[in-house]
Parts: sequence; structure tokens; C-alpha cells
Amino acid sequence: MAEAKEDKRVRRERRRRRSETYYGLAGLSRLRRAAVILLALAGLAISLYLTYVHYTSAELVCLVGKGCDVVQSSRYAIIFGVPLPVIGALGYGAIIGAAYGWIFPKYGGLLLYLMALAALVLSSYLVYVEAFILVAACCYCIVSFGLVIAIFLVLLVPTPVLTGLPLKRYRWLSLAVIAGLLAMVLVSNA
Repeated sequence: MAEAKEDKRVRRERRRRRSETYYGLAGLSRLRRAAVILLALAGLAISLYLTYVHYTSAELVCLVGKGCDVVQSSRYAIIFGVPLPVIGALGYGAIIGAAYGWIFPKYGGLLLYLMALAALVLSSYLVYVEAFILVAACCYCIVSFGLVIAIFLVLLVPTPVLTGLPLKRYRWLSLAVIAGLLAMVLVSNA
């Protein structure tokens, strides 16, 4: 009986260690974690500036071109009544928190991957809207899109942050995030 309890404890400890390896931040070196945090801080600064402009009606300084006002005043700039810069600030803040290990540290790697994937899907959709529907370009949106791509690449190259996770789970989880986010965006703008 004592041996059976000991075996259960040993198996439970192995499963816990394995889950930390799969889902935690163990697959992310300090340098890669610092890169994610710095990229997210840059995105947070952009989002906070655009949030400030949205709520104070200050003049938006468009560094390149003249499409920033068109994009910021379009119906696509708000999802379910929440301005996109606010969503961006919350997203970048959550990425920073997960990279530091403040938000669900046991599942930090999985959380970072899912947030980066969601940000990539949303940013890709918004760049598509800018290019083909609004026919205008916002330099802040394009820089934010580049930052999201960079964060996603840092998490996947040279080794994925979720090293050891079976590919089948990765694929279905990724597809679920992509489908859910696109459905939410399309429903909110219908």
C-alpha cells in the first residue's frame, strides 16, 4: 500500500514537471524573454498614445502619409464598443505580464503563444482592412503589426516556446484561437 502511494506521488511529480516543460517559460531563454518584453513595451507605448488621442480628441500626428485619421475614425477601429488601442494596450500589457511570469507562471509559455497568435491574427485582419477596404495606411498600425510579427517569431525561433508539446495539440489549439478571434471580429463589424 505504501509503495502504491509512493508510485502515485512519483508519477504526479513527473507529470507536473512535464507540464512545466511543455507549458511554462522553461523553453524561453532570458534573452528571448527580454526581447519579447521590449517589443511589447514598444507596442504598449503606441497603443497608449493612440488611446490618449482617441479619448482626448487630440490631433493625431501621422508620421508617414495621411491615412491615420481615416483608419482611426473608421467603424473598424472599435470592436464591441471598445477602441482597438485599448485592446492593444491590454494585449501588450498581458504579454509583458506573461513574459515576466506574473500571469499564470505555470502556463506562461502556452499563454504567451496564444496571446501572440491572437495578436497576429487580429493585426493581420486589420492590415487587410486597411489595405483593401479602407484603402488607407496608418503608420502606427503597421509598426504594431511588425512588433506582433517580431514577438511571434521570437517565441518560435530558434525553438518554439512550447518545446515538447505534441504537434497535434499545437495545431488544434492554434486553429481554435484563429477561428474564434476571426469570428468575433467579423460578428462585431457586421
